[in-house]
Amino acid sequence: MISKRRAHGKHFYLDGLISFEFISSFTPLAYLSVIIWIMVFCFLHSVRSNSSLSAESRGTYSSSETPEAVRVTFVLTEETPVGTLIGNVLQWLQNVNVPHRSRKSSPSNLLELKSNKYLGLNGSSGDLFVQSRIDRESLCRDDGACCVSSVHSVDESNNIVRPQFRSVQNSKLPEPVFPNCFLRMLVLENPHSEQLIEVIVYIVDVNDNAPVWSQQILDIEIPEHVPTGSLYKLPEATDSDQGPANTVVGYRLFPAVYKPQTAQIRCFQCPERDSHISYSPLISSAQDSPFLFSLESQVLENNAYFGPKFSLNLRVDGDLDREKQATHYLILVATDGMHDFDSSPIWSLPVVGSETLEASHRTHHTGSLTIRVTVLDTNDQPPVFVDTKPTVTLAENSKVGTIIYQAVARDADVIDKNNLIYKISSSASPEVLRCFAINQSTGEVYIKSQLYFPNASVIPESGRKTPTHFTGHSMVFGYLIPIQVTDRIHQAEATLTVQLTQVNTQPPKITISSHLRMSGSGDQLWIAEDTSIESIVAMVNVMDPDKPFGYGSDEDNLFGDNALRGNSRPHCFTNHEHFVIRPLTVNSATEFKLILRRSLDREILDSHSLRIECWDAGTPPLSSELRFFVRVEDIDDSPPQFEHSIYRVNNKEGLPPHTLITRVHATDADVGENARIAYRIVSQKYTHATPDSTQFGSTTLVSPNKPLVSIDKTTGELFNEVIFDRESMSMINCTVEAYSPRREVQLGETLPNLGLGKPSPTFKARMFVIISIEDVNDCAPQFNMTSYEFTLPEGQKAHHQVSLHSYSAFPSDTDSW
Repeated sequence: MISKRRAHGKHFYLDGLISFEFISSFTPLAYLSVIIWIMVFCFLHSVRSNSSLSAESRGTYSSSETPEAVRVTFVLTEETPVGTLIGNVLQWLQNVNVPHRSRKSSPSNLLELKSNKYLGLNGSSGDLFVQSRIDRESLCRDDGACCVSSVHSVDESNNIVRPQFRSVQNSKLPEPVFPNCFLRMLVLENPHSEQLIEVIVYIVDVNDNAPVWSQQILDIEIPEHVPTGSLYKLPEATDSDQGPANTVVGYRLFPAVYKPQTAQIRCFQCPERDSHISYSPLISSAQDSPFLFSLESQVLENNAYFGPKFSLNLRVDGDLDREKQATHYLILVATDGMHDFDSSPIWSLPVVGSETLEASHRTHHTGSLTIRVTVLDTNDQPPVFVDTKPTVTLAENSKVGTIIYQAVARDADVIDKNNLIYKISSSASPEVLRCFAINQSTGEVYIKSQLYFPNASVIPESGRKTPTHFTGHSMVFGYLIPIQVTDRIHQAEATLTVQLTQVNTQPPKITISSHLRMSGSGDQLWIAEDTSIESIVAMVNVMDPDKPFGYGSDEDNLFGDNALRGNSRPHCFTNHEHFVIRPLTVNSATEFKLILRRSLDREILDSHSLRIECWDAGTPPLSSELRFFVRVEDIDDSPPQFEHSIYRVNNKEGLPPHTLITRVHATDADVGENARIAYRIVSQKYTHATPDSTQFGSTTLVSPNKPLVSIDKTTGELFNEVIFDRESMSMINCTVEAYSPRREVQLGETLPNLGLGKPSPTFKARMFVIISIEDVNDCAPQFNMTSYEFTLPEGQKAHHQVSLHSYSAFPSDTDSW
């Protein structure tokens, strides 16, 4: 862009981008130079515009078909009270530039496409609030909402700065950390929009869990008179809070005394009270004796998610004499929470529930483990492992009973050569004790229970031998099996590292959710028959149990970890011609959308059977299928139809008013309320009677205010409103109309537009009812004269004709002549 000089003269603007100013003192040569510059810029601007159009035309996915989801991010502290307002989604959208969101779009009415039981969303106002208690540890354990991923502070694709914390300890963590737990909700901006809004709520951990061990008492056997400085492995405590700030940061060892009279263990120096330890302020005589043990603690590595990884060893600092004391009791105390940890957030998003977070940073919890040291009687030589740090590689689908390793120890004592006892140390993790066992005599380690890759632990770098298929990722999963061997006096330890390789053993799991009505079991989905083509009707979620901690899933992308993703995207399709499955967004790996491809017509088919089949990308590939029914919901789009176009009926004269004449019937292809039909008479006229029934008289239109016939609006039954007189009328002709009450259009109004681009059809039908009035003998005969006179001579015989004239009477009824 060429800037405008401040001088006297005229200004010229080109394409709204460049401003030129001609100075009155310019020479003709100067004017020529300016004109040349303008021509060069126009050429360059034209080339750039054409390049942009060409680049846009080469896109793989069109924005109208697969738009990118808009991500809305909030930060929430766990245990925030139910009902707390987290933020406003609509306000967030107004404050950012959303590429696919039209400025002239219809008003937002947010619909939950993928809901979350912990979060509530007001679709009208956009308020996002806490719907149920949020406990981060429960989310990690039950819902799998926590992800183990590489640490990335910024999601550059969406310009989201994640919540992070920095350590100010002397031994700083390798990089900043952020909450590894989040809740996710997918919503549609409005029912007629394909714009997806991805609401992400990061859950900040508070220090609300104390360190614990899997057992309360740890038994350790130590031979007497072992050299000072001998080390014995101790298990670490576990803390379900997120590291490094809220997890275990240090250990301390204290002496304790066992009182057999009360069966209590007394600790005189422990800092806090514990359930199975009795603390006493009194000084015991045992305190006068030297403390023969110490704790040797070393931080192996600092993990951004799990906190420090410790190597704990019980160190013997004095001579153990079994004859003086056969059993020693110790208390190992673990403390969590960093006193010098800077918990101030360094991101721009506000933290909801920050007061709870600040109180958490001032809280520290402790947990304790009772160590019972049994002093063993000694002999001359201890056993020694041939290999103290062996490593094996094991497939996840290895069969139960498979021998994975044989531990071998040597003992210089001839008497102990064949009497060594092998066992897995009590310091092993619960998962190791569940999955593995060892033959006490031979030292063969075998699989006791089925292995499951997601339950494996991260192996520290100091204890791994990374195989080639893990190259490119920083974490290796497996087990550390502590093995002990004893000759009943001496004891030696070794650590077997089992690196677990994942195999494709389980097919993908398919679930479906929708903003439309679904059955509780999820096997039925209701879709209105007027749903627009290309509408999203459901979301299909595909999860592969073989992928640990959601690797390759859309949730993984929130932390930027694509290291293990590779070709992990599953492939899904449906067998139905009315529907198609596409990725939810351009980068979706496990989330798909079910789209209506062809219009539905309930009157043709009211139910569709769908089968969704998904294949994973494993070797060999495995598949799963999901079957459900689409029930087409009816709309009022069919007009009524009469069974006959003309109804002919005979009705006798003289019947009292409101006598049933006949019943007309119409049907509607719709169902329910949409199929309800009402009836009305739109016109009626009658034919005047004639003396001869074979002749037709004139007709007269009946006034609507004084009808001859009425109809029941609901049943279609016709009744006479007056007493019919055949001598006055011979026939009544009625025009009956059946119509849909929901679609009734008042006379003179314009028919409504259904949004289909053309006026709605007329939802009514007409037919004719012809009522022939039957005559009854209800009139007396009448003479044509009131009196007759004639002359008769006397003396006439019987049957003599007295007059040449004819005298007769006529009836008023028809056909009685």
